[in-house]
Amino acid sequence: MLKDKLIRKFALYGFLKNLRFFEPFFLLFLRSKGLSFSEIGLLYGVREIAINILEIPSGAIADIYGRKSAMLLSLFSYMVSFVLFGISDNLLVLLLAILVFSVGEAFRTGTHKAIIFDYLQRSDLLDQKKKVYGYTRSWSKLGSALSVLVAGGIVFFSGNYKYAFWASIIPYLIGLINIASYPSYLNRKSEVKSSFVGVVRHLCGSFSSCFSLVVIRSLLVKGMVFQGGHKSIKDYIQPMIQAQAILIPVGIAISGEQKTALFIGIIYFVLHLLSSFASKRAHEFSELFKNDYSAARWVLVFCAFIGLIAGGIGATGNTTFPILGMVIISIMINLWRPIVVSLFGDLIPNDQQATALSIESQSKTLGAAILAPLMGIVADSYGPSMTLVAVGILMLPTLLHHRGFDG
Repeated sequence: MLKDKLIRKFALYGFLKNLRFFEPFFLLFLRSKGLSFSEIGLLYGVREIAINILEIPSGAIADIYGRKSAMLLSLFSYMVSFVLFGISDNLLVLLLAILVFSVGEAFRTGTHKAIIFDYLQRSDLLDQKKKVYGYTRSWSKLGSALSVLVAGGIVFFSGNYKYAFWASIIPYLIGLINIASYPSYLNRKSEVKSSFVGVVRHLCGSFSSCFSLVVIRSLLVKGMVFQGGHKSIKDYIQPMIQAQAILIPVGIAISGEQKTALFIGIIYFVLHLLSSFASKRAHEFSELFKNDYSAARWVLVFCAFIGLIAGGIGATGNTTFPILGMVIISIMINLWRPIVVSLFGDLIPNDQQATALSIESQSKTLGAAILAPLMGIVADSYGPSMTLVAVGILMLPTLLHHRGFDG
């Protein structure tokens, strides 16, 4: 089943999409432009608000006008944003680049998963969705692992973060060709009349499907805090690695920036390899619990306490434990995602899945939009490691809201 030609194309999309060579250095790139953590948090907040505004309508538009078309628009928007980041020399250009990047994010989230689910349903393979999504996500993480090696090399030898943005255009151009080669029947369009009224009606129906189910409502709240919190702080591992790298002697005479590139490359490479393994085995992990909902909740409990412990130790000036804590939580996200996406696939009608999965993704985006500026203030005031503690504390109330799932 995983040797299916189209499933391999789905995996290739994820692999290429994660060849974002700038990502391991994005926060350091912004710091090199003279931005404080608070300013970076505000910039992240703008990005998430823009995604939030566009995300659910983009899912409805994808369902109605064509999912494949939405994906092509997404990849094109990403490439334009990479150009803008590459030429950015002031905050205004950075802001414009962030907004164009947000268009790419909004039209991607949920849409490609809906394409996969549609294909699996047509092929009578829907019972394998957790395994297939874990497989494709594992390839995404392999792309991330390769990306950090290339990115580390670019920064190590050039000493300039901007070249990572220019290099990222190449895999996205190949990704554009890959998406264009998907069969035309996967450009699924709803039977809803293609009009503004039709989009609104479709959107309302998808909202109703999501919020009428206790399990889905609970997952949306948990995802808002857990995934949104992680998204708002995950880049803070970069200055922590930078601080640690400078203190570690190496056998050759290299600059502080080269040390940072070297250690970021190593740590992110290991992180993404382990994330790939976690995604691929998520279906096996979920079988250890009575149902998918219980498995997802266990991940949440574990990560909340890891954040509190690792971040708390970081308050003493130790950066090793916060780095390790951030790595563990980033890996655990890759167990959470296939399980949660599978639950949405079980409970939401096929013709509303792109919209529903966009709603799920939007909960994460909304959480990040709210938390990113706050985490920037925490990082400026108490240090980057304390952002782990802050998110861990915010996660605790969601653990009290436990509704079982018997389906």
